[in-house]
Amino acid sequence: MSIPRHVIVALVMIYALAACRHDNGIRIALTNVTDADIRCVAVLAHFVTVDLPVIPAGDTYRFTLARTADGGLAFAHHDTGPMMLENLLCGIDEDWSRSVANTDLAAAGGLDRMFSCSTDGDRLACRAP
Repeated sequence: MSIPRHVIVALVMIYALAACRHDNGIRIALTNVTDADIRCVAVLAHFVTVDLPVIPAGDTYRFTLARTADGGLAFAHHDTGPMMLENLLCGIDEDWSRSVANTDLAAAGGLDRMFSCSTDGDRLACRAP
């Protein structure tokens, strides 16, 4: 039985809101400073992927991840419970496969991790300021 992506995204958002309420989450902000729409995919443990909403040019997408007890790793909620976020891949929406690149979530550090997404040659780079 396959679970529709919109159900998975809804569960991720519900868990993120619960994490915000307890102020134990890591808040992520991805700001698109390009002149094109960008698309990001969250890669969770066990090869589960979740498509995040497309981020229009000049816009910011925010979400929250729950922290582990040691504060080192972030988790996203899935229908079977929390799952580790292994990677966040972002690229230009209309040319995603050629422009996609990893986002170094640890680079920003702290509870509020802000990333500015811009083109770096043919690739999109989401970096901490």
